[in-house]
Amino acid sequence: MPFWYHVPVPVIDNPQPATVRLVKWLVGPGTEVHRGTKIAVIESPAGRYAVMTNGDGFLREQHFPAGAEIESSIPIGTIAADGENIPYERPLSLSERLVE
Repeated sequence: MPFWYHVPVPVIDNPQPATVRLVKWLVGPGTEVHRGTKIAVIESPAGRYAVMTNGDGFLREQHFPAGAEIESSIPIGTIAADGENIPYERPLSLSERLVE
């Protein structure tokens, strides 16, 4: 897979950059992912959210350990993907609020 894309922390609460905490990784490097795969859990003042991929491929790298404080839009991981599986012209990551 000669291509890759970064999975950023989705902007959750508002368009302004906000800091979130990376609660845990749900998949490890080398794991195959598809559009909508939940790869991590983050926490903001508004609650906990799953970070999901918006393309297909394999998780190539985790950029931060669990517990890290990260600003919105900063990449938390890299996905190795074929060119047609990169989410061109759409967000590189998605989020889903987790109900607890």
